[in-house]
Amino acid sequence: MELPPNQTVKPSMTEKKKPETIRIGQLGYVEIHDYMGSDTKIADIARISTGSTVDDYTKDHRNQMLINKLINFRHETPFEFGVITFKIKAPIFVARHFFRHRIGSFMEMSARRRIATEFEFSEELNCKSVNEAVDTIIRAYTILLNADVPKEKAREILPMATMTEFYWCVNLRCLFNFIMLRDSKHAQEETREFAKAVKSLTTQIFPTSMIAFEDEYLEELK
Repeated sequence: MELPPNQTVKPSMTEKKKPETIRIGQLGYVEIHDYMGSDTKIADIARISTGSTVDDYTKDHRNQMLINKLINFRHETPFEFGVITFKIKAPIFVARHFFRHRIGSFMEMSARRRIATEFEFSEELNCKSVNEAVDTIIRAYTILLNADVPKEKAREILPMATMTEFYWCVNLRCLFNFIMLRDSKHAQEETREFAKAVKSLTTQIFPTSMIAFEDEYLEELK
């Protein structure tokens, strides 16, 4: 379809400038699929409570002060207006830690409809006996599929180290909680690697908010 004269196409959401994908291990990754909002938008939304305005000359500095105040006083509702959709590939045992954070939307690949072909174990399990066990599982899985056993049944023998992919849409306020729990010394090491990637990518989109969050909760994140 041709556009009328002097009419241009607005950039699509997919044309936003997004940070580069962060690779984890041999197969895993975290990337930003889409996002909505900015530090400026969060500060502007927060100002509706007081009706205050700022001039362009001092806006960046005033926004930083306001965001720091919101974090310090736990007035976190405005951060719900910053939203990120991640695309993540991780072992199932890591993905399940993400899914425990229920205030968000998830869409995961289905082993009922796709054949699972990739596995990634922790380094401590990289030994002959584990490798032999995995080879046995893969052979059994393949035999079942070749015998026309439905994928939804054949998948029952797959290990927790089977790779899965999913989208995760989450607002910044809920993301703070995720980072506090999953980028913690108490978190499982493999999950913490993914949480660090999430934090790094988010900081590139919402730098002022993330710096204020880390400054406030630094001790709890150690």
